[in-house]
Amino acid sequence: MDFLTKLANAEYSFKDIGAWLSDVYSQVTVEGGVVESFWNQGLTFIKDLLPLAWILPAILAVLSLVQVFAGKKLLGLQKVIACFVVGFACGAIFVTPIIDGLIDGLGVKIEAWIIGIAVGLVAALISKLVYFLAYVIVAGYGTYVLCMTDVLPAEITAYTKNMIVAIVAAVVVLVLALLLRKWIEMLGTACLGGWTLYLCFVSILSAFDLALGAGYEMWWEIGFIAVAGLIGFIVQAKTRRRY
Repeated sequence: MDFLTKLANAEYSFKDIGAWLSDVYSQVTVEGGVVESFWNQGLTFIKDLLPLAWILPAILAVLSLVQVFAGKKLLGLQKVIACFVVGFACGAIFVTPIIDGLIDGLGVKIEAWIIGIAVGLVAALISKLVYFLAYVIVAGYGTYVLCMTDVLPAEITAYTKNMIVAIVAAVVVLVLALLLRKWIEMLGTACLGGWTLYLCFVSILSAFDLALGAGYEMWWEIGFIAVAGLIGFIVQAKTRRRY
């Protein structure tokens, strides 16, 4: 009931979700994490393979451009990869203690990374369903949170900070999001590519001891995302498959 109450009061913000994801990432990869040694070995291998600091960001920048111009076409693959990664993390961190409790006393110990892989594979197999549920939650509950919190200007929240109004707004946005799903996915993948392209650009500049204008980093980031998102959306829309 406490969970449902917090959900109804929009107490689970995107900031909270981001902090949770960061905590999960830390439990998986940093010191004492599930795959810490593999993670560190992988990073070391990449650094040894690509000794120049700008090479890896340049490669990732090319992949970001692919995301900008063809992200919707690659969305199926990205769903599978993302679901496996998230499933692995959740399996290793949350399912492992449950399994340990069930087999406690049998003298058997299953490594967390093995359980993580098993859950990750299951999540990958049902990636379409997982993605659809995530899409619905982001569109519906995301709108509800915006209406019920103080993110929007006070002039707007004066009308929207009401449970009934927020629910109606969430339903309307969800319906629109489902009807315009393919267009939203084109724009979303293009903007995601623009964001990663910006991060790569900053990394390349940093490798040469250069930087964007101090105090304008936010505007550069917004500009990268906006320009790449718009251009990528147009290209994806023009080259989309027509049935």
